[in-house]
Amino acid sequence: MAFYRKLPAFLPAFLLLFTSVPSYTQQSNFQMSLMAPAGSAGPFSALGISADIVETRNESYLKSVERLASEKSSAFKPSSSDLMIEQAEERFKAGRKFYRVKDATHARNEFDAAVDLMIQASVSPTNRTLYENKLDEMVDSIHHFDLAAEWEAEFELCGKPVGVELEPV
Repeated sequence: MAFYRKLPAFLPAFLLLFTSVPSYTQQSNFQMSLMAPAGSAGPFSALGISADIVETRNESYLKSVERLASEKSSAFKPSSSDLMIEQAEERFKAGRKFYRVKDATHARNEFDAAVDLMIQASVSPTNRTLYENKLDEMVDSIHHFDLAAEWEAEFELCGKPVGVELEPV
């Protein structure tokens, strides 16, 4: 009973003590996302794990693979998947030309054919990383064209001036 009588006297001192002690704070994920990326000598480099970075240099898939093969001094013979990727790139370029002349139907058909060929070519490309980069680049560009067309249609409906030409990233 004596303890309960003294509790009101000790409670303010107890609260003051524990509220004045700095508590452990963790950085939130949001704060971490704003930080610069770690250097290339990260924790995975000691394990022998590294990223396979390939530059596309705005050249065709076959030219990129030929260039990489010549750097390794090996003969290059394109596979059927490599030839399909080349066809997909040609269909994509045709779709981009149709898009620029405002022929949305033909552009969509060419873009769809390009993506279909890229999916068929996924069986055995010579350079998987380069293939994946080309596919991502193609899909991102098509998405960008779709968004630009939607914005343009929206502006036409609102009676606002049109003429903003958006290029793929």
